[in-house]
Amino acid sequence: MDGGQILAQTPLPGVPIPFPDSIKVPELRNYAGQLGAEMLVQSLREGLFVPPVTDYSSQAAQALEHRGRTPRHARKLGLEDKHIRWGAWTSDEILRRGRTLGALWSNITVPAFNQAGQQVWGTHKVIWTGHFERLDPQVPREEAQRYIEPGIPYATWDKSALMINTVDGMTLKTKALTVPGGKRGGVPQMIAKYSLVDPADQEGDGGVLYYPGWNVLT
Repeated sequence: MDGGQILAQTPLPGVPIPFPDSIKVPELRNYAGQLGAEMLVQSLREGLFVPPVTDYSSQAAQALEHRGRTPRHARKLGLEDKHIRWGAWTSDEILRRGRTLGALWSNITVPAFNQAGQQVWGTHKVIWTGHFERLDPQVPREEAQRYIEPGIPYATWDKSALMINTVDGMTLKTKALTVPGGKRGGVPQMIAKYSLVDPADQEGDGGVLYYPGWNVLT
């Protein structure tokens, strides 16, 4: 871990992030890299490394403390940070984590039948390999969509996409997902394999297809 002295830094509140609602890690890395290179060149020209040096480490800590925050090391991110909490995360949180951490995942419980013909339930891990798109809240939605609880996936009438409502009243849409051990697939294949919608519901309820109360994502 880099624990050396801070010889130069941008003043608070820092540099603005371009397009903060859509920028991805590679784009942010390139942007910050250019700024860092310019700062390095300027520091070398000014000889900031020549003793006696000015160490900005304490000033950075004091600035945080003045704002009521304590300096600390950032924790290591793990697999659970990509596990969507449909009952707690807003659409902003889900989209932001998808941009920064990559493919997110959820658990889904789906019905199946054993050799005796009895219905059983199985839990599968779903990796959201396709990016989420947030539907425009100004566009009218089908009546049934508004009453589907957050975390219950439902399909468009043509089964080309899955949609999921979020706790902030938004709707996310995706067209690709993967189950470990299987290939990345489109929504129609996954619907057929894991019974994500009621096969008897050919026309859907208000233009959407789903199992009411089943297949809750966790």
